Amino acid sequence: MKRFLFLQALLFFILTIQGAKIVKTFDAPAEGINGLAYSGSFLYVSTGTTDEIFKLDPKNGNVISSWQKSLSKRMHFSGLGFAGDLLYVGACESSGEYGYFYKYNQSDQEQGSVDIFC
Repeated sequence: MKRFLFLQALLFFILTIQGAKIVKTFDAPAEGINGLAYSGSFLYVSTGTTDEIFKLDPKNGNVISSWQKSLSKRMHFSGLGFAGDLLYVGACESSGEYGYFYKYNQSDQEQGSVDIFC
């Protein structure tokens, strides 16, 4: 089911960019996908089950790199977004009360975090 949701999100993204024409499909790199972001050069996906981020080549879906963030057992990734040159990775506590945005550069290095109220 999670792979299907990821593929739906990916298809929506591709359709939006290309004017309703499917130009490429590929399998998700893992199960439990809950975030998708495009940097202009790479696709990034996150998993809520393993708290892993994958950097993909949008031309073929190949994994370029991946990394995990050690989060407390009560926190899980909850989405991705790009602003400027930084990837923002949302992580919220299971209760949904608080969390963080972790910032990464395009070399996959953490650049700090921002506290959020979910």
